Amino acid sequence: MLLIVALATVAGSATAWGKEPRTRKAEVLFVLEGQQAWTETSNDGELELTIAGIDPAALFFSDRPARNAGTILSSELFEGWDALDFEEDPPNAAIVMQEGPAGRRPTAVELGSPRYDAAAATVTLPLSALNGQESSWLRALTEDRAATHGTIDLFIDTSPIDLKFVNDSTTGLCVLVFQPPPDAKPCK
Repeated sequence: MLLIVALATVAGSATAWGKEPRTRKAEVLFVLEGQQAWTETSNDGELELTIAGIDPAALFFSDRPARNAGTILSSELFEGWDALDFEEDPPNAAIVMQEGPAGRRPTAVELGSPRYDAAAATVTLPLSALNGQESSWLRALTEDRAATHGTIDLFIDTSPIDLKFVNDSTTGLCVLVFQPPPDAKPCK
């Protein structure tokens, strides 16, 4: 499973239907799961990480003392990339694999803008290794061997931002969103 974990500042959930969400701030971690991952070199020479089989909803939880938890739609996370200020200041991330190519080790990278395909449940992220990080093992993550690479964890940092909790009409879950739709109801 792929795990994407990010830090962000979030508005707390509402206490009852029809009330505005509280604006209590908390540091939030996002966890996204995916089934496979591989890298390819783009036409301009950038290494790109593709993650397939992404769950449509990502888990989030906040650091203490708030200790909030819930879900955010994966599409909302990737479509909100700009709102997280990642276009202006790309996030750093740590890539960790439990299984995979020889020489693998936790590697710190900088991520570029995601290309998310909801229908295919994939995201592709350009990446470059941070200073002094050994990343040659990442090039051994080939698509033809993706099923044998095992799980991959990607821990992403971010800049603070206000988010809102609303009730997802499809799943009934309390979800985190960047821009609530006009008919969105705050979580109970």
